Amino acid sequence: MKNDNAVPLSRLFLFSGMTTEEIEELGAAYAGQIRTYAKNTVVASPDSFAREVGFLLRGECAVERARAEDDPLPLPLNILHPADSFGILTVLHQQEVFPTVIRAKSEAEILFYSSGTIVRMMREHPAVAFNTAVFLAGRVAFLNQKIAAFSGRCAEEKLSAFLLSQSGAAHTNVFPFSAQKVARSLNIGRASLYRALDRMESDGVLRYGNKTISLINTEKL
Repeated sequence: MKNDNAVPLSRLFLFSGMTTEEIEELGAAYAGQIRTYAKNTVVASPDSFAREVGFLLRGECAVERARAEDDPLPLPLNILHPADSFGILTVLHQQEVFPTVIRAKSEAEILFYSSGTIVRMMREHPAVAFNTAVFLAGRVAFLNQKIAAFSGRCAEEKLSAFLLSQSGAAHTNVFPFSAQKVARSLNIGRASLYRALDRMESDGVLRYGNKTISLINTEKL
């Protein structure tokens, strides 16, 4: 599974803190599968997923909320970069349904480990089990911060948390913005959302128009 153009396996959470020799031994003992996806190809979705963990080795993938029938465009949630992963909960919790859509933003190379392989690695190598627990603890802490942010008392607090999240995920201060979808996602009325946008624009925080947000001063968020 060696690929000189891809991110080294030592950056994947499973192998954190291991020596090169240990990683090579695990790579030889536990078979993974590398698949390549063309740009805009769906990698995983609620309708089509396997119980396996994917590790992005090369390229970028978008994480999108699964679309309802009346949603004209997907709602971006995050961007996966080399060494990022997805799918661990579908392996460890058999009733977990894959909640989002993973789509290749560019040609992407992804290393997959099946459910059985991940479970065997965790049982036979305590370091892998510990690294997985640390990774999941980090995800729980991240989600707790999100919940705290999105449960803010006013529309501006919720919108601020959302905009910071989108800016961080996209690594840019300019990104598409659908008021209808964002209002639904944040559970606020569109009138409240527009008032919050107007106040933030007046305060020099952002510019809004043509279904695009441009963040001008993220410190004020």
